[in-house]
Amino acid sequence: MATKDKHSETRASAIQTLSETGDVKYTEAAKKAIESDQAYNVVSAALKALTNLDEAAAMQYAAKLEKEQEQKYMAAVAEVSASNQRPAKRRFFESNFAND
Repeated sequence: MATKDKHSETRASAIQTLSETGDVKYTEAAKKAIESDQAYNVVSAALKALTNLDEAAAMQYAAKLEKEQEQKYMAAVAEVSASNQRPAKRRFFESNFAND
């Protein structure tokens, strides 16, 4: 369901629910969704889910999505960046939200 349902809302919800178990066996499903799903809500949910399962991997995917400058992913990238307390991530907020 997390990767095959025809409705993106169902896929997004399934990925998020699976991640809430904290079971790392769902890490690959989240990565697969980030890499191949065409629906931005699924990619965003998968990125947030990956934060619960493998924060280092989530930061790597967030950095890739940030470079793409896709506005549709910025909220998820911001959430992942905010969960990481490294000062270097302030650059993301400064460059994307300082002039709003």
